[in-house]
Amino acid sequence: MESLDYFPAVIAPVTWAEQSDALQAIRRQVFVVEQGILEAVEFDRQDAAAQHWLASTTDGCPIGCARLLGDRIGRLAVLPEYRRRGVGSALLRRMMRDALARGQGALQLHAQAQAQALGFYEALGFEPRGEEFLEAGIPHRLMVLPFRNLLAVREQPAPPVAEADRLREVLDGSAAVAECVPLWIPRALRRVCILSTRLDPEIYDSDPVRDAVLEFAISHPQAEVLILVREPQALARSGHRLLRLAQRLSSHIQLRALPPACATPEDEFLVTDTSALLCWQHARPLRGYGVRHAPADARRLIDAFQDLWNLSEEAPELRRLAL
Repeated sequence: MESLDYFPAVIAPVTWAEQSDALQAIRRQVFVVEQGILEAVEFDRQDAAAQHWLASTTDGCPIGCARLLGDRIGRLAVLPEYRRRGVGSALLRRMMRDALARGQGALQLHAQAQAQALGFYEALGFEPRGEEFLEAGIPHRLMVLPFRNLLAVREQPAPPVAEADRLREVLDGSAAVAECVPLWIPRALRRVCILSTRLDPEIYDSDPVRDAVLEFAISHPQAEVLILVREPQALARSGHRLLRLAQRLSSHIQLRALPPACATPEDEFLVTDTSALLCWQHARPLRGYGVRHAPADARRLIDAFQDLWNLSEEAPELRRLAL
C-alpha cells in the first residue's frame, strides 16, 4: 500500500498551446538546470503534437508534468520541493488511466538506469526490457507496461457465487454497518458508488475504511470511487479521513454535492460494480442490510446513482485541502 502522505496535486491533461509556459518552466528547472541537458535537446518539435499532463497544487501552481508521444511516456518531471510526495506516481496513473480509456495496448518509457528509478516504475507495473543505453549522455533502460497484464486480472471469469452471498444480512446499528464497509469495498472491480448525507463518521471515518478505499483506488488505473453527499459544508468542516484521501487522489476518488430535495432510492447506500451493496436508513437506532451478490437490486441502485451523479455538481469546499 502506498503512503498516505500524498501532496494534494490536481492532475489534468493539457495542450502545449494552452500550457507551454508552465510545462517549459518545470522541464527547464528539472532537465536543463538540474541535469544539464541542452535546451535545444529538451524542447523539440514534437511538443506541439504530443499529449501533455500537468500536475498543480490546489491553488493552481504548476509542480509537475509529463508528455505522451504515441505509446511513449517522456519528459516526466516534478519540481524538487514536491518530490517523494506521490506527485510523479499520480501523474503516471492518470496517464495510464487515460491511455486505457483510449484502448491503447501498452505504454513505454526510457527510465534512468538507477535502481531507485527502475523500482519506482516497476512498482507501477512497468517491466525492464533490453540493455542500458545512453540518452542525452545519461544511462537509461527501456520500461514497458503491457496493459494486457492489467486487463487479464480484471477480465477473468467471475468465480461462482455462493448461496450465502445472495442472502440479505440484517445490520443493526452503525457499528454493524461500519464493520461491513471495508469488507464490501474490495469486492468491486472498477467502481464503488456511495450515497450519504455527510459520510457518517461512525461508519466511514476510520482507518480500516480509509485503507480499503485507498487500496481499491490504486489497484487499477481505471478504478474509481464516486461519492455523493447531501451536506458538503458539514463534511468540509469535519476533517474526515475519506475527504482528505479524496483530495489527495482526486483522479480516482470523486466527491460531488447532491442537489437539494433530490429523491433517492435509499437514505444511505454503498454499491459496487460486482453487485455487492449496503443500504441503511436514517432512523435511530440505525437499521440496514447488506448483500454480497444482488444483481437486480445493485443495478437499480447504480442506475439511480448515475442519474443523481449527472444532476450533481462538484462542491468547491470539498476540493481544497487545508495544509
